[in-house]
Amino acid sequence: MIMKNWYQSKTIWFNIAGFIVALAGELTTAFPAGQVAKIAGFVLTIGNILLRLITTTQIGLDKPDGNG
Repeated sequence: MIMKNWYQSKTIWFNIAGFIVALAGELTTAFPAGQVAKIAGFVLTIGNILLRLITTTQIGLDKPDGNG
């Protein structure tokens, strides 16, 4: 079975970016309280569904090569 490393996953990077945007929105007073988090939650949900639909390869953690 072909697996890719976690850092090659578009879904993981999309979620990390969404977290950073939501966090930055909450740490600034430029937006009404909670607005950025609500919008980020909506965008992340839709984005995750779309990315899941196009996913073809599983992710895995690096495994030891068995040489000790």
